[in-house]
Amino acid sequence: MTEINLSANHARAYKEQYWYGENFVAGFLNVDSSSKLNILEIGPAEAGLLKYFHEKGHNCYGIEYSPVRHNNSIVLNDAFRDNLLHGDICNVNTYSAIADIQFDIIVLRDVIEHVADQKLALQNIFNLLKPGGKFFVSFPPKYSPYAGHQQVFPKKLGKLPYIYMLPDFLYKKVILYTGLNQKSVDYYLFLKKNRLSIRKFKSLTADLKYKLIKIEKYFIRPCYEYRFNMNRTLNPLAKIPGVDELTTLGSIFLLSK
Repeated sequence: MTEINLSANHARAYKEQYWYGENFVAGFLNVDSSSKLNILEIGPAEAGLLKYFHEKGHNCYGIEYSPVRHNNSIVLNDAFRDNLLHGDICNVNTYSAIADIQFDIIVLRDVIEHVADQKLALQNIFNLLKPGGKFFVSFPPKYSPYAGHQQVFPKKLGKLPYIYMLPDFLYKKVILYTGLNQKSVDYYLFLKKNRLSIRKFKSLTADLKYKLIKIEKYFIRPCYEYRFNMNRTLNPLAKIPGVDELTTLGSIFLLSK
């Protein structure tokens, strides 16, 4: 039997994932329980969001890259654990068991910036999506205050907005100063390099023949309601090109095939 030693952070993440599915994604995608949908999340971590939709009667699947988070998910979600795969969206062989399912909804929440080959990932997702299916994507834009994910650094200096824009040699010193190790340095330098702008994402998805249904740019992200008890707020500067990239903390897209 699979065992779990769930950290406090992962336990909180699981609860937030469930909350986010119930309080934001369901409404954003206009999902109800009138028909059973095939729903796939790429990078579900503990799969709390999928648990919410499973409880509403939908067929839920996940492809998780991290062995630790995947192990968490299958222990926490026994009812649909066989649908939770350890795989890589860039490697079709790792999720071949579900490759023939045409998904009504695919969710990619704050994951695309962690994927090295973003175009390949988006192409593979396009292939999994049924014609007319919905694709939910969220990510912090390339030049947003916390696009480097530095808000999780142990010391206050590392949490400063935009600090990831420092030259690599200085940013590395900041990361090490906060108490993180060389492996973390490599990870955060990768994130710095791999950031994705709103305009680049729109260009990538247009090239792959996705249809853009809507985009929302948030100054206070919906997840902040759960984390900090702050009301979600759309970015009042969202219509100003360039400024939107600098001031949007979270961009959320709805696309279709």
